[in-house]
Amino acid sequence: MEDRNGRRENRDGKSQRFLLFLLIPCIVLVHLSGCQTAKPRPSACLPSEKSISAKLDAAFDDFVFKKEFSAILTSLVASSWDPSGDWKGDIQGDATAFAPMLLYALARDTGEGELRSMAERTVAYEAGLVKRLYYWPFPSTSLVMGFPALAQPSIQNDDQTYRSLFLRGVRFGYAFTSLSPEFFTPFVREKACVYGLMGYMCLVGAEVADEPREKDEFVRKGVKLIEKANKFCWDEREALYTHSSLLDWPQETMMMALIQAYRATGNRAYLDRARIVLDTMNRLCRDACRGGYYGHPDLDTKGLSGNNNMAWVLLDLHEATGDGKYLEEAHAVMEWVLSNDLYDSSKGIIYHHYTKNGGRAGYSCTGCNFHTLTCIYRYNELLKKGASAQAGQGFQKTGNIPLDRRSGSRADQSLQ
Repeated sequence: MEDRNGRRENRDGKSQRFLLFLLIPCIVLVHLSGCQTAKPRPSACLPSEKSISAKLDAAFDDFVFKKEFSAILTSLVASSWDPSGDWKGDIQGDATAFAPMLLYALARDTGEGELRSMAERTVAYEAGLVKRLYYWPFPSTSLVMGFPALAQPSIQNDDQTYRSLFLRGVRFGYAFTSLSPEFFTPFVREKACVYGLMGYMCLVGAEVADEPREKDEFVRKGVKLIEKANKFCWDEREALYTHSSLLDWPQETMMMALIQAYRATGNRAYLDRARIVLDTMNRLCRDACRGGYYGHPDLDTKGLSGNNNMAWVLLDLHEATGDGKYLEEAHAVMEWVLSNDLYDSSKGIIYHHYTKNGGRAGYSCTGCNFHTLTCIYRYNELLKKGASAQAGQGFQKTGNIPLDRRSGSRADQSLQ
């Protein structure tokens, strides 16, 4: 008996040592994959509110919301920046997506090298999260929501460092969304959101890809996911995409994808569907008295993220159609976001949401604040250009990622 017990303990000991032998290399590889993203480190000399404001004056004739923009950006950099590239206070995990989008563009236009360093560091952090999937195949909210960051170096700087990683991730996301969109609903709540965001990512993949064959591949993938949403999630009677716990995000993400599909294919049916959804949102959710849109998650609450998305959709529509009314409506949304309902000028921060009975929330989200700044910057770029007739240059986009400056979309050409 003692001998058998001894042999059993010996086998158990060998098993434990074998598992430890496997585990140690995995830990080392994860560490090394993170270490590969550790350069370049940003300068410790971060821009002040005064310097940001002065740089905007030099780059723009009259930057709208300049005071608020400078205060919020200074506050975010001072309180939320981390040298790892993982921004603090990021409730939804999307600061990794929006910060590089803004910081690359702002650095390009103002010459602030520190901002570009922070953008590069943030993208490198996201790349590290994606690479760790090889060793720990369980995606986090930060990984999923921050994934669009990987397209930014290619889009804004013609830097192809992360292009192949981004395109592989898009293909992976497309496959899972096609088979089971429920795989991503824990991150974005609604099935229509999954179809909309992943469809949009595929269409951005078409902009990032170099080869015509790849571009066509990603356009087809994006359109297929939009058609799936139209088949499984569209409510003809309500003129909305179905939702269970969150009203605004499914509509906004699908509008982003639809407008992008229109610009990629020239098929006006996508634009018409986006306008139908917008009409319903205006009728159902727009606050004609105070401004902004309700619907996050219900008709008693106006969320910062939902209103950022609405401003973004309206800017998309302006670029796609050239209709100035959408630019005016986007301004109105941003004006409400920067009102006392959400914005605290003494702290330079925008709070998370506003409710009819409770007023302004007592907490904020770093990613949502960056999203607002990105909307403001994009709005001013459109004003600077004069119209969407010059779409295809500078910091411009649909949805959550700027379009590639290097190639005009086929739909843009069809509008001429």
